[in-house]
Amino acid sequence: AGATVAAVATRRPKRWAELIALARKSAGTLLLPVSPQSGEVKNDEDLAAVAGADLLTETPQILEWLLRCGREATGKVTMGTYLYADGEANVRLTAASDFIVEALKSLGKDKVSFAYLSSCSTSTAIPAEAIQAQEANFNTAGRWATMFGERQNCKKLDDGTFFLSGFEVLQGPNYALAQMMRQWRAALLHMEGFTVSAPMAPICRTESVVHNATMAVLLEGIAHFPPQESYDAETGRMAMLAILISDLTEPSPKLASPLHVVTRKAFHSGIWRTPFVMASLGKTTWFLGKVAPKRAA
Repeated sequence: AGATVAAVATRRPKRWAELIALARKSAGTLLLPVSPQSGEVKNDEDLAAVAGADLLTETPQILEWLLRCGREATGKVTMGTYLYADGEANVRLTAASDFIVEALKSLGKDKVSFAYLSSCSTSTAIPAEAIQAQEANFNTAGRWATMFGERQNCKKLDDGTFFLSGFEVLQGPNYALAQMMRQWRAALLHMEGFTVSAPMAPICRTESVVHNATMAVLLEGIAHFPPQESYDAETGRMAMLAILISDLTEPSPKLASPLHVVTRKAFHSGIWRTPFVMASLGKTTWFLGKVAPKRAA
């Protein structure tokens, strides 16, 4: 038997047609939002043309629909929050989804769990083993990197971990705020006793990343500075699916800090273990990505 998925996305008929076709070929069931004013739907083409909802402008309607889906589900349900938009819309999307998460908590801890994909390009506490790896990788780094790369300066914390300042100026403040809002919510949900999956995901060549021309080129260059790597979207998707399944089926962990729900199964693309601040090699990374693209995976 396949999964039952209640999908929320904007009204993009081509994308919905692809999703509907995929669902038809699978063992699962796809539930999709359709406005009551859409009229008669005779076939999949008609359905794709009217499917979708806008989380920014139709938040109450989406909430009502998801609550109904959750209540009518015969088994447990997982609310997956996988969002991105450029600029300040990213923050507004995150706030809207957080409103829905807060309401879905009413389904109960035995009924609903929550899932996120956290960004590995955020500031966080990393283990001492990562600092040791930074030293080892510095000793084997190329001459250009050691000459021009700025060393990471990770401050040791009271619990023996180290603080990594992972945000990049290129991402901007809206990205930083939206990402941390999701991580904080994941930590709060864990503290409240809900099952939560929120691992850091690797740097991937996803649509939301490569539509930015600068980022697309940078991703082709970071493998020149190991252990950093970027991945095809399909590779990252399968890896994170495996982590999601393990998080949802294992007993809820006892964590030293609620924020460890983000880091305990992190797939961080080597960022924790690189000895250099990424921005200090940004121009070089872009140049290498342009003239000598390299993909480790």
